[in-house]
Amino acid sequence: MSRNTVFVINSFGGGGAERALSKILQDPTINDGCLTLVTLDHAEFAYRIPDNVNHVCLNTNGSFIKSIYKLVKYLKVNQPKQVMSFLARANCCNVIAGKLLNFKTIISERTYTSTYYNNSISGQLFKFLIRALYPKADKIVAVSKGVAKDLEVNFSVDSEKITVLYNFYVNQEIIDASNEEVIKSLPSKFIVAVGRLQKVKNFSMLIEAYSKVATSHKLVLLGDGPELNHLKNIAKVNNVEDKVIFYGHVSNPYSIVSKSSLFVLSSNTEGFPNALAEAMVLSKPIVATNCMSGPSEILADQVTLDFENVFEAKYGFLTPVGDALAMSKAITDMLKEENLHKFKCLSYIRSQDFSQQVFFEKLTKILD
Repeated sequence: MSRNTVFVINSFGGGGAERALSKILQDPTINDGCLTLVTLDHAEFAYRIPDNVNHVCLNTNGSFIKSIYKLVKYLKVNQPKQVMSFLARANCCNVIAGKLLNFKTIISERTYTSTYYNNSISGQLFKFLIRALYPKADKIVAVSKGVAKDLEVNFSVDSEKITVLYNFYVNQEIIDASNEEVIKSLPSKFIVAVGRLQKVKNFSMLIEAYSKVATSHKLVLLGDGPELNHLKNIAKVNNVEDKVIFYGHVSNPYSIVSKSSLFVLSSNTEGFPNALAEAMVLSKPIVATNCMSGPSEILADQVTLDFENVFEAKYGFLTPVGDALAMSKAITDMLKEENLHKFKCLSYIRSQDFSQQVFFEKLTKILD
């Protein structure tokens, strides 16, 4: 029987949520030929969708009010059985539309909401909307146990509504992509970090930490964003402008990550960091901040950990959020030959726990 499902997301530009949704739309257990993708805003597609998925762009230009109005108008005409949404604006609009039009609402939360939004007016507004609307959703898919606990404790969401569904990774696809030719020239030895250049990723702390490491390895940053000029200045201030390489957004990061010595994640907050888990598929040793949530679940198989300085977890090194000195120590320790060898093996072993089969078995039950 057709699910008659609509998927809603802010746009289909680059990002972890967009990439995850692209994989969902391509899976034959989900794609029954009756799927629609609604994007609230216009943006160039960073990921492909199957030809049999109907795509509708509402062109709301980032406006929350327009997003609600246009989504309700579209769904009123098309009357889906259920709508699954990704990212906060789409999630809030989905819940409002569901209550007005009486369809099943499923929302996917991929950030640790309590720390993701800052104290700006817009940040506080989204926290208010999430607290008011998320509990009214029929089902919530949380990308990690930490995200689920945050929604339950701080946003009054009934735990019975929440299903934890870790991201999945098609290991062979990542490995195959990693073997493709690299267009850009690379240093002989380098540390890599991947992500949009925005404050929440805290690449400024990473650059400061890197400047304290005595190493011939260069630091390669993959991603673009509003912090680019600021980060270039941070590199200059810390006298490493000739050692930090900004490569911008690349369509195939795996071919570069695979040639690195070490992967570093410096975020202030995460949901479940795709780039980190994908680096583990490529057998990369990991140094990551112990941000909420995701890194500790991946590297230590625990939701929360309390420690100072550097913690050697089972599958990598964790450091306190925002602590450049601890991060520099962790990078220095991980670059020791014995640690590089040890954690290369452990990274790949851990990556096998995030399988495609388990993901789609759970998602099929949620959508049926």
